[in-house]
Amino acid sequence: MSNFEALDQRGFRYFFQFTVLGYPRLLDRYSPWIGESIATFIELSDRVGLDRVIWRYDPIVLTSLTDISFHLENFERIAEAFRGYTRRCVISMVDIYRKSRKRLRLLDECGSPVISAKSLPADQLESLMTGIYSRGMKNGMIVSSCADRLDLEPFGIYPGKCIDDEYLNEIFNIRVPSRKDPGQRKTCACVVSKDIGMYDSCLFGCQYCYATSSFERAKKNFRSHDPNSPSLLGRYEADRSLQAIGDGESE
Repeated sequence: MSNFEALDQRGFRYFFQFTVLGYPRLLDRYSPWIGESIATFIELSDRVGLDRVIWRYDPIVLTSLTDISFHLENFERIAEAFRGYTRRCVISMVDIYRKSRKRLRLLDECGSPVISAKSLPADQLESLMTGIYSRGMKNGMIVSSCADRLDLEPFGIYPGKCIDDEYLNEIFNIRVPSRKDPGQRKTCACVVSKDIGMYDSCLFGCQYCYATSSFERAKKNFRSHDPNSPSLLGRYEADRSLQAIGDGESE
């Protein structure tokens, strides 16, 4: 029995948001090779269906190595590979958080400083966004933004939601409350949800990552992970009532 079949039998509903960027190693130190990521995405789509795999091309990081021409060519190449394997693409411009600011300063020393989206001339922003929108549409994808501070609606790119009540109703025929999650950023449109992820747990070493403040701490946490445990770190056992709900044994 596959993992997907096991989830299906237990009544879980699931979909995937899958980031594929294809950045140079200066930005994404340990991310999988782009060809491997594309192949994995396609295999996943074949297994669960194109409506349950969403391509994330974010954050968009502008540097001398990843300028507008790079992004338009790179986006088009990946979008063409994903044609027929997804209907949705999510983008956002990079935000410089405190956790990543020091790492990104190192790009200055390498002669490839990050270009702030706010400082991008209007004609260049239009060229980038209209180019991404048209390439997405050409390959059968709706392009939306994620918690972006820039107004991208003039280019056909409207704000989206990672946790989207309308999408969940469309894909799974379930209705969830449409109230915005008050614990998220002002620009985030996600509805109320429970995040079961964890900061400082990823080993990819992306220089712009806001979820990792210490790569060494991430390695330590990773070594503490037990794949047979119900929790990410250590072994937290849920109480019986929660287990019953997870097993589909209670109403």
